[in-house]
Amino acid sequence: MYTKKDISEELSIYREMHEHLDDIVFSHDALGRMTYVSPSWQKIFHFTDEEIRTLDFQNLLPDEYLAEAVERTERQFRGEPVKQPWELQIYDHDRNRIWVQIRTRAVYDADGNFIKVYGMARNIHEKKKIEERLLHYTQNLEKLVDERTKTLRESTETYRILIENAHDAIFIVRDGKVVFANPSTLRMLGYDMEELSRIPIADIIHPEDRMEMLIYYDKKFKTSGNINLGYYTFRGISKEGEILWLQINAVRTIWENRPATFNFVRDISQEKRLEQQLLQSQKMEAIGTLAGGIAHDFNNILSAIMGYTEMSLMEAPRETQIPRRLERVMTASRRAKDLVARILDFSRQSEGIKQPTAIGIVVKEALALIRASVPSTIQFVEAIENNAGEVYADPTQIHQIVMNLCTNAAHAMQKSGGDLSICLKKIQITETDKATFADLSPGPFVCLIVSDTGHGMDRDTIRKIFDPYFTTKNKGEGTGLGLSVVHGIVRNLGGEIKVYSELGKGTVFQVYLPQIEGGAQTVKPEKEVLPVGTETVLVIDDEEAIIEMISEMLTSLGYQVESRISSFEAFEAFRANPKRFDLIITDQTMPQLTGIALAAKVKSIRPEVPVILCTGFSAGLEDDGNRDPHVNAIIHKPILLRELAGTVRSVFAK
Repeated sequence: MYTKKDISEELSIYREMHEHLDDIVFSHDALGRMTYVSPSWQKIFHFTDEEIRTLDFQNLLPDEYLAEAVERTERQFRGEPVKQPWELQIYDHDRNRIWVQIRTRAVYDADGNFIKVYGMARNIHEKKKIEERLLHYTQNLEKLVDERTKTLRESTETYRILIENAHDAIFIVRDGKVVFANPSTLRMLGYDMEELSRIPIADIIHPEDRMEMLIYYDKKFKTSGNINLGYYTFRGISKEGEILWLQINAVRTIWENRPATFNFVRDISQEKRLEQQLLQSQKMEAIGTLAGGIAHDFNNILSAIMGYTEMSLMEAPRETQIPRRLERVMTASRRAKDLVARILDFSRQSEGIKQPTAIGIVVKEALALIRASVPSTIQFVEAIENNAGEVYADPTQIHQIVMNLCTNAAHAMQKSGGDLSICLKKIQITETDKATFADLSPGPFVCLIVSDTGHGMDRDTIRKIFDPYFTTKNKGEGTGLGLSVVHGIVRNLGGEIKVYSELGKGTVFQVYLPQIEGGAQTVKPEKEVLPVGTETVLVIDDEEAIIEMISEMLTSLGYQVESRISSFEAFEAFRANPKRFDLIITDQTMPQLTGIALAAKVKSIRPEVPVILCTGFSAGLEDDGNRDPHVNAIIHKPILLRELAGTVRSVFAK
């Protein structure tokens, strides 16, 4: 039996709760006329007190919401349930649309007669804007404190409705335990009230944050005597062991005549995941930029090595060991060239283009790259069918699948070593396999199997391995994105990935991708006769070794060659006698004038002179479709004699 004192105390508690919430409390009659709005209404919608008394559905709601608003009121008038919550737009004083989310409940008198509809509204305008831009920002809990309403005039039942329908977790802690919690708290943490009240509040705080948070509480409340804890972020743990990123604001209060704290908590786990994803994206962008710079310098070095080696091969006496040795140099150089290309492919930030891809070639390339980073205690066991077929995919994505699976396998064996097995084969999935492959249609598939003899995983870990940011690695060793990315790529390609593992016995990943009809045809090129010429060519590069090499190549083909190490000097030479040169060959990345800038200045004097651009790596020049209009052709370093000879003659032919 409630006494007046009990009721007064409970009203005081609920009034204080209301004072620390940012949500709007409102009521309206059966005709949609507003009979009450809390002070926070004016802060959001900017109506005056006089204007508020005239508000109803007609002047508050856009046309598309009127019918539903009337229907909801009629249903609640009849005592029928309505969908909760409801998201809609409301006009503010300046007729701007503001998104809100409301929960409503009809109130009846003792005889069961309808009185009015009470509701709670939350401003979700920013949330809606964030959803539209695919970004998720969290509302600042301090704003909830700043915008607390000072007066509540409703009954005990009204306050109870407000708390029960709050979206954030609201709970009271006294003597280190939860003595009150709203439904959102129980949903967030996974406990029922009886379970939650028995455990210390410290048990729902992550062990790594526990001491820091308790010290922060003690400093704020006990040492400084603050009433308000202020904005604080920490990691919580649900009943199932899930780690939650939470934002909390707490204030001191009295509960049943004893000191306690009101706690207002919001789950920001999704925002934290997006923040980590953004950081990872920025890291990958930086890696791509770094790879581009390395590629440019390395390809310049390779240009001299491969160019001079190629010319030496053409002149070396066949009866000596020199040609064989030079071929070894060319073979090693080609491997270095391919390594640079693979690094660029892996770090490239552009959207991949799906195409028929010989998956066996890509798998071998990825394995060649990853061997360099795997310790010798791990043995590679390969069983790759040369005729495994093609899949319709971006080769870089296939490369990424292999890299991530092999990296994880190697990490599982980094302490004890073992065997890393890679198998690639064709398989046929039939109607009888549907129970095993629920998401795949019968037909030909390519199966990639990556297995290790490492420590393995238990069932609970297997269930989570494809979740974004889940990782079993130590801090700083991984982001938890690798297998999530692999899973996304495989599903996007119409495939399926399966995993089998047992503690102490290793792990097996099986990737199934649809095989496409046909196959890559290899045409053996005929012996090539190098085209020659007698035109005069101006060569520009800021690397002296590159200039000498290109000049020797062109001279060997019969051309007259002049060279400049400065793009300014080259332009002055051209401007002095524009008719003297039949072709310009210029490097792109140079001090003073870039190759494209030089081409533009040259063409402004003599538009018909052809320009060939050389590049070790320049963003935007990798795709021929992005070629500058002043450039007639692009040659990618390292430059080979045959490629140079063919490109020069093709430019003259046009």
